[in-house]
Amino acid sequence: MSDKETDDKKLSVSPKKTLTLRPGGLSQGTVRQSFSHGRTKQVVVETRKRRINKPTDAKPAVAEQPVQQPAPKPAPTPVAKPVEPEAPHANLSQEEIEARRRALEEATARDAEDKKRRDEESNKRAEELAKRLAEREETERRRAEEEERRAAEEAEQQREEAAAARRGSEEAAAAPAREDAKAKELKPFERKRTVEPEKPARPKTGDDRRRTKLTLTNALDEDGNARGPSLAAMRRRQEKARRAAMQSGPREKIAREVILPETITLQELASRMSERSVDVIKYLMQQGQMMKPGDVIDADTAELIANDMGHTVKRVSEADVEVGLFTGEDGAAELKPRPPVVTIMG
Repeated sequence: MSDKETDDKKLSVSPKKTLTLRPGGLSQGTVRQSFSHGRTKQVVVETRKRRINKPTDAKPAVAEQPVQQPAPKPAPTPVAKPVEPEAPHANLSQEEIEARRRALEEATARDAEDKKRRDEESNKRAEELAKRLAEREETERRRAEEEERRAAEEAEQQREEAAAARRGSEEAAAAPAREDAKAKELKPFERKRTVEPEKPARPKTGDDRRRTKLTLTNALDEDGNARGPSLAAMRRRQEKARRAAMQSGPREKIAREVILPETITLQELASRMSERSVDVIKYLMQQGQMMKPGDVIDADTAELIANDMGHTVKRVSEADVEVGLFTGEDGAAELKPRPPVVTIMG
């Protein structure tokens, strides 16, 4: 019975509680602090109780204040020795040092060349600008001089015209007076005689010379001087008139026999047909072919072109050269022996 009760009991450990030490005579409270614009804030206030000793009470022993020991002097800071800079080429070989030196020299030379080129370009631009300014000033000066000269010429011309008009008006006003004075000086029978002005001679044109044939009489004028066009000019004029008469009339179509080889150019075909190359090219363009005068066509195409243009065609080939060379067979008496034909292969 007791064993069973013992088994029913469970062993348990109470939870760990935190130990706190409250200071004596200390109490806390909260105070609400008000600010402007209606704002408030709660402030925690601690109140500590202070014990006041009475004179009758025994004075507590005053603890001796410890004597301050002088602070030990700080140890002197060791001064770091300046580290000598390592030579830049300490870990480089002689070839690398030489290559760097050459690269530095080349870079310096390039910088000098670039600076020199920039200076030259700036000087050149300055010279060109000065040259353009000088040319512009020279052009302006010439224009001003030309305007002044033109104005002076116009003024001089106006003065001359005014003087001429004035002289003309004066002469016109003085002419009747002079005529009256001259008429008074003439005798009565001389006053009736009037001088008729000479009629200007009719100038001769070149059309009168071309109306008749060129003869010796027509070639020489009344004074015996040679005049009129030369014989060469007459021939050229007659030839020109003949060509104009030929071109004005309709051209008659002439059918020709055209000999066509296996291949022929368009220009040669047009020449054999006495046609223009342009007409042949136009015919091919109508057929949907774009060709030039120097293009080569076969005999069949050339035959079609010639037949459409109204010409007859005669076809020839390179094998036709042998036609007629062997007209008949040789007789047995004319035959002669010959060595055999041996062909070596390989």
